[in-house]
Amino acid sequence: MAKQKLALWFPGDRDVEYYGFGRVRGRLIDALRRAGFFVLEGGVEAPPHCIQISWTQPFDFKHCHDIWDRKPGVKYSIGYTVFESSVMPKGWPESFRQHDFAWTPSTFCDNVLKRELDLKHIDISTSVIQHGVDPNFFPMDRDLYRGENGDPFTFLWVGMNPQDRKRGFFVHKVFERIKTKDMKLILKYVPYGNARHRFLNVNQISYLCEYISDEDLKAMLYNSDCFVYPTRCEGYGLQPLEFTATGLPCIATAYSGQLDYIFSAKEVWDRMPFNVSEETMNQYKDRDGNLNGLMMPLNDFALAESFYNFEAKAKRDVGDRVFNSTLLDPEWNYGVDAEVSEDDLAEKMLFAYHHQDETKQIASMMARFVHANFKWDHAALAVQKAFESYGILDEIAWNHPTDWMSFCYGLNVGDDATGVNITQNKPLAKGIPIEFEDRIAEPGEVLD
Repeated sequence: MAKQKLALWFPGDRDVEYYGFGRVRGRLIDALRRAGFFVLEGGVEAPPHCIQISWTQPFDFKHCHDIWDRKPGVKYSIGYTVFESSVMPKGWPESFRQHDFAWTPSTFCDNVLKRELDLKHIDISTSVIQHGVDPNFFPMDRDLYRGENGDPFTFLWVGMNPQDRKRGFFVHKVFERIKTKDMKLILKYVPYGNARHRFLNVNQISYLCEYISDEDLKAMLYNSDCFVYPTRCEGYGLQPLEFTATGLPCIATAYSGQLDYIFSAKEVWDRMPFNVSEETMNQYKDRDGNLNGLMMPLNDFALAESFYNFEAKAKRDVGDRVFNSTLLDPEWNYGVDAEVSEDDLAEKMLFAYHHQDETKQIASMMARFVHANFKWDHAALAVQKAFESYGILDEIAWNHPTDWMSFCYGLNVGDDATGVNITQNKPLAKGIPIEFEDRIAEPGEVLD
């Protein structure tokens, strides 16, 4: 009698998970189904004959235990998670004992996870299942030059709140140092704490403290000229990759999860269809002087005590009124983060402003490179290869067979300089459909 083949089961519903977790989970499920895997999702009771894939954080936020814990009756269980520190949060490595395999989205997380599992004598196989970009972040045609008598040259920062590890207030400080009358900065963050200002323009800085739709986000990206991301640490850092996919020049820290893509575009530099100055090329080199930059790297940083160490102590001092995440233990050491040099960020921002034509042409090339090399279909292929390495591929249920070469590489191949033909490149209409309140900050005023 033939053995029952195993479906892939993702416990929990897409709307249960929070922020990026829910969206990433849905994209991966969709890609696996396109690839022919038989995928089930939803609920917290395991269906028969399945492999459980738990994509969440082990000990944080409502419902996560229901999603993370291995369910009775599953043949294999996979813990798939991400973290933004060089030391895993307390208890996380031990939580993998119940699983057969461990997945993370980046080499950085995989290396940290392997080290911590080894320290706890937990012997399970790990795999990197890299994220893809949302195809809706398609390349947009931008003005090659803005400023002086036209629209202001606009820098953009996006994060949870401007005080967190993505360093919005740091960007604010550097912008104040370098700004000219034809520059603008947008700080986009979500409502938090007792923030009073939702839509506000003050001294060439727009504070956007609100959730916005995907279409409004893309309109904001179209009207921006450079994305600034001096983050301390990322598990993967999908945001700058997806923003680069629109052709927006990006400046990002060359550390942690971003290292899987920030220096991945050597072949594009070898095939640039226009002359690039040596000065420009220097801005895209890594610390060793290699020219592979997908975006402008922030190379000048020091490794300092993790931001989570300070945030955890703040939790202890103020209680759970503000910092209510169970991730934060004031007695735990979360390792080290990258503290970017203020001078390095200022230099990169000024360079993007003074060399708009080159940086935007380069970003346009990189957008096509991203769409060719960071697709969710590639994540599905990585899953297939992971199962093959575990020796269980023959146990997997399929809806239909897949020609992987055509599936992953045959759909977008063209003859342009990047080897990619992107046909959907119509830009969105200009204008952010949000009205800001304009005023000048009072002397000594601190904006929330």
